[in-house]
Formats: sequence, structure tokens, C-alpha cells
Amino acid sequence: MKVLLITNIIAPYRIPVWNYIARADDFDFKIFFMKESEYNREWKIALKEIDFKYKILSGLHLPIKKLSWEVHLNFSIWSELKKENPDIVILGGYDAPTIWLALLWTKLRRKKVVFWIGSTLFSSKKNKGIIGRIKRFFIKLGDSFIAYGQSAKEYLLFLGAKKEMIFTGCNVCDQDFFRNGTNNYRERPEFFEERKTYPLVLFLFVGRLIRGKGIIELLRALYETKDKNWGLIIIGNGPLCSEIKKFIEKNDLKQKIWLFGFKQKDELIRYYALADIFLFPSLQEPYGIVISEALTSGLFCLSSKYAGASYDLIQEGINGCLIDPKNPEDLKTKIELVIKKIMEKPWNRNEISNSIKKFTSEYYGQKVIEAVKKFL
Repeated sequence: MKVLLITNIIAPYRIPVWNYIARADDFDFKIFFMKESEYNREWKIALKEIDFKYKILSGLHLPIKKLSWEVHLNFSIWSELKKENPDIVILGGYDAPTIWLALLWTKLRRKKVVFWIGSTLFSSKKNKGIIGRIKRFFIKLGDSFIAYGQSAKEYLLFLGAKKEMIFTGCNVCDQDFFRNGTNNYRERPEFFEERKTYPLVLFLFVGRLIRGKGIIELLRALYETKDKNWGLIIIGNGPLCSEIKKFIEKNDLKQKIWLFGFKQKDELIRYYALADIFLFPSLQEPYGIVISEALTSGLFCLSSKYAGASYDLIQEGINGCLIDPKNPEDLKTKIELVIKKIMEKPWNRNEISNSIKKFTSEYYGQKVIEAVKKFL
């Protein structure tokens, strides 16, 4: 049996999951990528870590920067599918012309289709009218479904997918890498000296500096907090970088906020090790894999109610709490509360790290295998 996954790019955090699927004994697994990476991604892809078969298709790629999205049209998909002739096709989403062509091919040849979906009711702006009808049409064409997490599962049910055909994984990081890396970094002599250079309570933000990540809302809330024993490290690049710098200068926050730009996976270890609390104020987010990186690294998380990962990973008061970044008062109150709590008694980093230990790459990969095995 041949199983083919068609997805947009080589996302480094998904490589362990894909490697696990490729080790399945029941079928032959291969991936078609529409492009190696996208215009708004700065990842260095460790091709040496890849243990699965794959091909990067030729095609046209149109960046839509207003939406922080890239449209892929790989005309070769039809001939490549004909050549590969898979029995089961897994489609990563439904928002690319390449996916539409692949879906048409599978239906004409009566192949089984598995949709791998991350969208949620919070992250999808249009669920009614013609757009809503088109989404429901796509979902009706699926034979089984893989959901990023519980919120994605709820969205699939909303669009008409059958409950028994949805296999729910958990879209998380390589936990061993972040857990071992931060633990080891915190044992270095230079770590203690470096930590002394920052304020008593150190927050961390990791993500693209775009409007939808809620970074401006976050800065305003921090500036208005009563307790000033805080600092913030910002990791990431994006169009809001100059606006953030202006905010820092205008409000005299140069000694409290540090912008370190984009960092690769191995460079992130240092900042996760240094920080105490992770801030994830996204206004709209299908999932939010950085939440799993932060929790695995032992950071208490203030996580947006608009992020899918919050409902799988956050245990209220134990490893984090939900915030509403669209509500300035709620955001400010939660920040003040965690500053007060950590000053009184810090959270146990090991307990936070272990709180999501069951959500491994193998756990996620097994759900994909189960979705495929429905048809073996």
C-alpha cells in the first residue's frame, strides 16, 4: 500500500512525526512538498534529520503578505500523482490550488482521501456564506481526518465530519530536544551570571512580529502593570519590528525589553532556559507549537484563548492560564497575578515540563497511522 502526503513546506518541527510515520510496517510512506520553505520562514532545515522519502515539486508561488500566506500552484502534481499512483492520499489542508488539483485526481481515480487539518473556529474568519459552503464541500470529500488537537476536531465536527472518522493528535515540538537542552543550559556556570543581568521576573515571547500575534497588545499591558520587576525578551522578526522599537523608545523601556531577532531551534534553548514565564498573546492562531516548546522547557505559560494549543496543553493554574489578548484589562490582570505568584513561590519547572510529556511525536504519528489504517 502506498500512502502519499501532500503538504506545503518542510516544517522542521514536523520532521520527527513524519519520520515515525515512515517507520510504519503496514504501508509505504512518501511526501510531496509544494515548496521547501516560504517567504516568511527563516528556518534552517536539517535535511540530515529526514528519514522519509520525499520530493519537492516545481511550481508557482505567490506570497500574499497582507494575510501572511503563500499560495502554491504546482502544475506537475497531476503527472507526479500518476507516476506515484498512491492508494491513499493525505492532504495537508484545503487552501492551495495544488491541493484542489490533487483532490480532483484522487476522486477521479477513486482513491481514499485523508485531510490533515489545523484550523479552528477561532482561527477561521469565514465559516458562513459561500466560503462556509466550500469548506463543507471539501470536508464531505474526505474519508478520514487528522486533527492538530481538540479545537481542530471541534472545527471538523462543525463542518460536518463524522466523529468516528476524526483522529486527534497533538501538534507539539520535539520534547526531548527542548527538555534536555534547557536543563543542561541551566547547569552551566555562565547561565547564573547571565540570568543576573535580567530583572527578577523574565518574560519571553517567541513568534513572528505580525499584527495577529498580539505583540502590541502585550507591550501595552506590560507597560501598564503596577509591579515593575519584570523584563521581556522578544525572539522573532517581522513587519512590526520598527513599531515595537518605537514603542520601547517612546516609553523608555530599553532596560526592560530586548529584541534579539529570529533564532534557530538550537539557539532558542538559551532563551527558554533564561525565562520564567512565556507569553503567547495571539489574536488568531490555528495551534501555536511554541507553547509546547515553552512548557517542555519548564515555563509557566500565559496562553491566548484564541490558540488551539491552549486547550490541549494548558492546565489552568498548574502549568499556565488562559488570557484574552483582545481584553486589555484581562491581559494586564493576569500578568500582574503571575508576577505576584512567582515572587512568592516559583513554579516547579520539572512539574510543568512533565505536564505535557505524553504528547510525543510518536503519539501524534500514531494517530496519523490510525487514520490511514482505516482503509488497509
